[in-house]
Amino acid sequence: MREASYGLLSAVQAVLIAYPFSMKHAHRAASFVARRLSHEAIIATFAGLIVVISVSGTAVAGIPCDRDDRAFAKTAIPLLRL
Repeated sequence: MREASYGLLSAVQAVLIAYPFSMKHAHRAASFVARRLSHEAIIATFAGLIVVISVSGTAVAGIPCDRDDRAFAKTAIPLLRL
């Protein structure tokens, strides 16, 4: 029970610190992105983020994973050898 209350306390402290900071600088950051970066760069960044998140839980393309999924390895490893 004590660990859960410390976790909740930490989450509340993080919100109290991060929220005012992010609201103070949000307009300046958004206007910088809108003025200086092309929309293609923003779309490519989000596409790259989606690829990284989707591959992070697997062993595809030589990226190590935390889990030992033998069924996945039996199907994916022969496909990688093509």
